[in-house]
Amino acid sequence: MVNADSTVDFTTTFRFTCYALNSSDGFVYASDNKGACVPEQDPQTKLATGTGTLILSARETCSFKSASSQKNSNSYIGIVIGAIAGTLVLAAAVLVFGTLLYRKCKARIFPHEHREDDL
Repeated sequence: MVNADSTVDFTTTFRFTCYALNSSDGFVYASDNKGACVPEQDPQTKLATGTGTLILSARETCSFKSASSQKNSNSYIGIVIGAIAGTLVLAAAVLVFGTLLYRKCKARIFPHEHREDDL
């Protein structure tokens, strides 16, 4: 973690603090080291220049969906909406084509009779 504050004096406040984190059995373990990262820093062990260790646990947990499962459910919604929209467009096209075809056939079968009265 970087401290961008102007109060850095490298004795009590440092520009950089390295955190080591690990999760195990429902807990998150963390330790810090001021000024530098140490090879194989253990999250459960306080270093000489560290302030201590933390053990975090959740008071309450909630279920969550991973990004991949949300992506899959969203893609299924898109497929369903696309299928419905496609079906509606196809039905409208069939209706228009059928109406035109019906009118054309009706005009051939029952031509308009012209009477002299109409002139």
